[in-house]
Amino acid sequence: MQSFALDTIFILISLSSLSVVVSSSKPLNPCNGDFLHIQAYKQMQNQTNTTQCKKLSSLQAQFAWNYHKTSHNQTQLNILIGTKLITNMGWLAWGINPDLPRMVGTRAIIAVKVPNQITPSVNTYNITKDIQLGCRLQPSGIDFMVQNTTVVDDKDVGFFYVFSTLVLPQRYNVSSLNHVWQVGYCVDGLEPKMHEASLGNLDSKEVLNLETGDCQNIGQHRRHMRKVHGILNIIGWGTLLPIGVIVARYFKQFPIKLDPCWYYFHYSCQVVGYILGTAGWGLGLFLGHESKYYTFHSHRVLGICIFGFTTLQILAFQFKPTQEDEYRRHWNV
Repeated sequence: MQSFALDTIFILISLSSLSVVVSSSKPLNPCNGDFLHIQAYKQMQNQTNTTQCKKLSSLQAQFAWNYHKTSHNQTQLNILIGTKLITNMGWLAWGINPDLPRMVGTRAIIAVKVPNQITPSVNTYNITKDIQLGCRLQPSGIDFMVQNTTVVDDKDVGFFYVFSTLVLPQRYNVSSLNHVWQVGYCVDGLEPKMHEASLGNLDSKEVLNLETGDCQNIGQHRRHMRKVHGILNIIGWGTLLPIGVIVARYFKQFPIKLDPCWYYFHYSCQVVGYILGTAGWGLGLFLGHESKYYTFHSHRVLGICIFGFTTLQILAFQFKPTQEDEYRRHWNV
């Protein structure tokens, strides 16, 4: 029985790992027609025929770029990022991180639009740990040059977009560039406020190869892990454990007496369900640890409670009264 459960877990984890490996490097997903009609994109294409454009994996964002090496062995990178920011108030951010594909440590360009403002404002920002903990986000200098930045709220094509030219030092690797993007809908004056904590907002990061357009989508990895987490818990805690309880309660005598077969089936469902559910619960703890700045409190509390109750259910096999015990009749109820 334990061997069967371990084999099942091994197969599920292997399939999830394979899906992550297959999706770890994704080819360029071309932009759609609306974004290609933006004036800034046409100008980028006129400058060089090496301009590439792709749909990003979340927040309806699309991204175009071209680059070349300068005489000082730096990289001049032209970027264009846009999204469907149809509200009267909001902000769009894009940035690169020299260390890891994450928000903390990102050098960002953030464009803000507010009602009754003809031209949206744009500034550079350093995204520190204090910002994610709730401190105010103020404009600041960053460690590379930013030039020719323009922001347009194009009502005709429905895109709010930012164009900018960056001069990157050698520490930024064009074949493995950690870039992040974000969209928010709350602004205080001209200060961008905290974005939503939805899964799309959490997954807005990737490692991009500027030469080929291939990317390693960090958010995609987490989406696969969340799917595996959900599948394990649905099969284990949501299906096998309830089936085991139903068998013990209603199938001892009906439709035919199957003693002791019903007990073996009941025991199998309980043990396999508990192991699968606990594996999914452990994966959920890992995902929670990886997203330490964003906590889904109700989901977390519910998971801990279910784990506690299922553990008590499994411990019942150890503390079950014997057939001769006077408390056995209460147990059978």
